[in-house]
Amino acid sequence: MADLPAALQDERDAEQNLLRRHPVVTFYLLAFLIAWTGYMPVLAASRGVTFFRSPLWLVFLVLPAAGPALAAWIAGPTGTGGLLLLRASLFRRVPWGWWMFAVLAPLAMSLCADSLSLWFAPARSPDLPPAPPPGVLVAVVTSLCANLWEEVGWRGFVLTHLQTKYDGRRAALIIGVMSALWHIPLFFWTGGPMSRVPFLAWAPGVVGESLVLAWLFNRTRRSLAVVALFHIAFNIFGAALGVRSHGATSVVEIGLGLVLALSAGPRLGLQKAETQASTSP
Repeated sequence: MADLPAALQDERDAEQNLLRRHPVVTFYLLAFLIAWTGYMPVLAASRGVTFFRSPLWLVFLVLPAAGPALAAWIAGPTGTGGLLLLRASLFRRVPWGWWMFAVLAPLAMSLCADSLSLWFAPARSPDLPPAPPPGVLVAVVTSLCANLWEEVGWRGFVLTHLQTKYDGRRAALIIGVMSALWHIPLFFWTGGPMSRVPFLAWAPGVVGESLVLAWLFNRTRRSLAVVALFHIAFNIFGAALGVRSHGATSVVEIGLGLVLALSAGPRLGLQKAETQASTSP
């Protein structure tokens, strides 16, 4: 019996080592578990389960907002090294032109998608009409609270790790597909912001946008702040201007993603020195 604690410790160490050897798999398991657990109360309430109708259950929505960052923290390097890497990505100095791009490109994409929809289907009712000022304010607060922490996980952790094994294009495609799947609970939230959005029209755009964000992340030397600003701006403009057609939006996202993927090459602007330094601050 004296050997039992040591055997249990060895088994625990083996499990931890297995998780550390597969950080991306560990990240995704945790990210999905944390986020989907957080969505469960509001999904149940929206479908008539009275037990979850108390507003207090809304606090669980903190889990999806912070889920990718929490998963990255658990699956990734801990201690001072991990914090230094995160701080370096968040506060990296970037030329002002990239900040302008992160704001103006989402605006241009939204306007192009709107024009495309008007050109091909002028009589079509908008998929998402422009939100009133309170709705835009909610979008601003939600995006500020959630999108930064999503980017800590998607680009800061997963893209950084995947690009040590795959080229940037392949890594971005993997992240795009997984990100689209991660959002699935939103489409089952009756009366929620995505409940009337056609998933099959929306999801390809997420993959296209993933190519854009990977290119932006690489070109800014892994600046999470710039990438998060792009993500936040895109969501806010979508709320403020409305979305006439999610299909048209996806076409624009895919189009820009393909242009950048073809022009920047397989590495999507990542320099070899950056690949070698990708897991150190």
